[in-house]
Amino acid sequence: SFLRRMVAVKKNEAAGLLVMPRAKAETAEQFEARMALCEACPATVFARGAHEDPTDFKARLDAQSKCRRPIMCRSDGEPASLFRRRCAVSRACLDVVHPYDAARESADDFTRRMDAQEAAPELSIAPGDKKVVGSLVRESAEEGAAAMAEEIAAKLRLEEEAKAAAASKEEAAKAEAAAISKQRQRQDSMDDEAEAAKEAEERAAKKAAAAAAEAEKAAEEQAEAAR
Repeated sequence: SFLRRMVAVKKNEAAGLLVMPRAKAETAEQFEARMALCEACPATVFARGAHEDPTDFKARLDAQSKCRRPIMCRSDGEPASLFRRRCAVSRACLDVVHPYDAARESADDFTRRMDAQEAAPELSIAPGDKKVVGSLVRESAEEGAAAMAEEIAAKLRLEEEAKAAAASKEEAAKAEAAAISKQRQRQDSMDDEAEAAKEAEERAAKKAAAAAAEAEKAAEEQAEAAR
């Protein structure tokens, strides 16, 4: 295992990286998984802790592969859900996140510390530091409330804009419909006038034809009488 550690040190580009020996709790497979991670991870990867089961160890290695700071082993009495929360929070923090410490904080205190740590990832907040935690949690809550208020206001603005756009579109549709109706009425009126003119022309033609027939008949009668 010593040679395997040296291989990991050689392959890692980080200067002076500490690769820890195989722990008693680690199986050969778990040790190899940690060494594979040590070849690329810029932070120290802790061996399997005394309070970690295989699932905990794997979860920490998965989180450590995305974190540039060491993630400490699961502590004595640290509930599994809180341990996984710490692993997730550690990925965004600039310093090591302290594990759950039952002597200095309750589970609720730990949860609030993780909330504060997420709000200020540049800080390293010690267990039981309620003053810093309380301040950061309040600030985070205020920022969250302000963000929510802004989100609601933005949503209302979008709804108003959508209503205005719909009203404008409806008015435009009404105006277009009115213009089409007016055009149709004008066309109908022109068609009626053309039909009336045609009928008048036909009546005049019929009268002219009748008059011509009458005149021709009268001429024929006069010619007959003259003979």
